[in-house]
Amino acid sequence: MDALIADTAKRIYADHADDTTALWQALEDNGLSRAWVPDELGGTGLELSDGFALIRQSAGEQASVPFAETLMAGYLLATAGAEMPDGQITIASSRQYSATEVPFADRADHVLRLQQNQIQLFKVENAQIISHVGSDPVATIDFAPLTPVSSHKAAAWLTPEIYQQLGAVIRTAQLCGTMQYQLELTLEHTSTREQFGRPLTKFQAIQHLLAEMAGELATSSAALEGAIQSFSLDAAPDAIAVACAKARASEAADIVSRHAHQAHGAIGYTGEYSLGRFSRRLWQWREDFGNEFYWGKQLGEQFSRTSSGGLTEDIFGEVNG
Repeated sequence: MDALIADTAKRIYADHADDTTALWQALEDNGLSRAWVPDELGGTGLELSDGFALIRQSAGEQASVPFAETLMAGYLLATAGAEMPDGQITIASSRQYSATEVPFADRADHVLRLQQNQIQLFKVENAQIISHVGSDPVATIDFAPLTPVSSHKAAAWLTPEIYQQLGAVIRTAQLCGTMQYQLELTLEHTSTREQFGRPLTKFQAIQHLLAEMAGELATSSAALEGAIQSFSLDAAPDAIAVACAKARASEAADIVSRHAHQAHGAIGYTGEYSLGRFSRRLWQWREDFGNEFYWGKQLGEQFSRTSSGGLTEDIFGEVNG
């Protein structure tokens, strides 16, 4: 990602850490909320890889706004050649009458979903808050009495499965950003906290935890990059790359979070400390758009089809003898 864009985003998060209204306004004013909207549709027209980098960065900054969801909405509308409205947009599942676990439904201006080959945009109404992820509310929305404010025919390749895959990679980027923050926070804590006259990082057990955390983050980041490279505005992504990325990051999230709390001890669970809030986000994003078991099953089904050459052939090519 361009250093100027990254620095601009970092400054915005630092300046408005305690004011989500001002934070969102700054993101809009700088065109970051329209990163995936082409120039001709009134957007910034950034590369898809830049948008994913911004999503990862926003997760690491613990931004309590639907930034990732709004970028996803802008991407989906752009595939249909439709303009994106101002304001915050959240994302719903493709169920017929209601959607559960819709993030930021208490503050978003619109909610988008893919339904029967139509990209539908609704004003947020009938949202019932059911839980919180960190400090972010999650709600159920009943679509039965609602009428879309706009509806656009989806591209032929944009199926519910592709919709799920896009959401999965966006959550993977957020998982990687949050795991990176947890690793940095744990490194800082164990470097300054002393036990028996030595920093915790001098103990072999802590070094082992940190090494495993770094390894899990590295493999998840590599899988994420592979999935990102398969995306475009006019074609379906590589389903195998997407499945590998979400499965790897969802599994890693459990390990990284568990190790971070083990290294921190009781302080990691206090409300005043950010580690617990980040962990709750990891646990939710791990499940969103399919957890590691769901995507592992997708991979298994893909390579067990008679039309598939098999896992070995897909990785190494045709094997003779």
